Amino acid sequence: MTIASTTPSSTSQTSAVYARSWTGRWPHSATHSPTFGLLLVYWDPATEPVLGVRHATSANPGFPSADELAERYARRTGLTLDHLPFYRALGYFKLAVIAEGIHQRYQAGNTVGEGFHSVGDAVPVPLRAGLGTLKETS
Repeated sequence: MTIASTTPSSTSQTSAVYARSWTGRWPHSATHSPTFGLLLVYWDPATEPVLGVRHATSANPGFPSADELAERYARRTGLTLDHLPFYRALGYFKLAVIAEGIHQRYQAGNTVGEGFHSVGDAVPVPLRAGLGTLKETS
């Protein structure tokens, strides 16, 4: 797989590389929705409190929105995005579980470094986003 630069000037090229590289790689390649749904979760600025860093795609001009990225993905792969809301919601729930695990390790004194003290407070953020994604599609 070729990885292109993720600087804002090459974002469309990067998206195209990802779309091309995913085609036919995994057993679920007929939909790609699980992997792409999770990518869109990390594309959402709501993940910033969980990740503890500035949100790269919203803090830097030139990146496409999640909807624009999804349109490009569908166009380049020729795949339908019918199940994408479900897999996007699943991605939010996965992130919440990961954040809760980090929070548990922090409370047990098993984290190294700074910035873990607020991860527990951020767990409801992806949960709400996942539920909101499901409600939008029902």
